[in-house]
Amino acid sequence: TKGFSFDTQRAFFGECDVTGLCNAHDNINSLQILDLSDNQLSGSFPSSISNMSSLTFIDFSSNTLSDQLSPNICNHFPNLESLLLKNNTFYGEIPSTLSNCRQLRKLYLSLNQFTGAIPKEIGKLTRLSVLSLRDNKFQGEIPQELGNLAKLEQLWLQSNFLNGTIPSLIFKFSFLLYLELSNNSLR
Repeated sequence: TKGFSFDTQRAFFGECDVTGLCNAHDNINSLQILDLSDNQLSGSFPSSISNMSSLTFIDFSSNTLSDQLSPNICNHFPNLESLLLKNNTFYGEIPSTLSNCRQLRKLYLSLNQFTGAIPKEIGKLTRLSVLSLRDNKFQGEIPQELGNLAKLEQLWLQSNFLNGTIPSLIFKFSFLLYLELSNNSLR
């Protein structure tokens, strides 16, 4: 849906050709949902939203944001349930401190340029139902700690540089509906 809508809890700016974010004003500190997907945002993850501690949903998908994720991201958003940053050009390693976002249910970091190993600390995000890390440049093995994600319904790890053995615990998830591991060197 194209257009702009805003109330005291939700802000949606779908395909509005937004080219930047101004500083957040006091009247939107109670904002819970921020959707800035499919715009022309560029630069870093906007620090101007860091005072919006009530956010439970952040979607910056399909922009041209490019930077490393801050290790402090979870300090600013203690109630965050959904973090959608897919289809940007974020790079570097995923900070292990992302595991401090204990309320996360959906984590979409697909279609970026993330590198390094998948942090084993993601296994501490026990509320996750969706983990999408596909189409990045992750290397190494799938961490055994992902076996702690008992509520996982979707796991998307295809098109990386992962190798080694697929952890057997992944096949024991009761709720798993989608598992995609293709285009890696797994066995």
